[in-house]
Amino acid sequence: MPRRQLDFLMAVGSPPWLLILAHLLNEATSVNVLAVRANISQTSLSQHLAKLRKLGLVDIRRYTKWIYYSCNSNAVSELFSTLALRGQHSGAKAPIVAMES
Repeated sequence: MPRRQLDFLMAVGSPPWLLILAHLLNEATSVNVLAVRANISQTSLSQHLAKLRKLGLVDIRRYTKWIYYSCNSNAVSELFSTLALRGQHSGAKAPIVAMES
């Protein structure tokens, strides 16, 4: 299996990374806001974001002194769509991937 595919599977197989990606698919977010939403310390979150950015799954946008992170990966978006559809077809009462707020 190519390294890029292994890296993607490793990223989406990590609960913290999956949660971060789920939040970043919805909107561009600063580390401060994302840390609260994902219930992850800013230090840990910054390390996770750096790794996800290196894998090409997270983008940054600078606005004045703030940095906003987002996930514009088609592969991640398709994964979440597939998981949501599978949840609907399996009769599950909650989505397979539930985001914590």
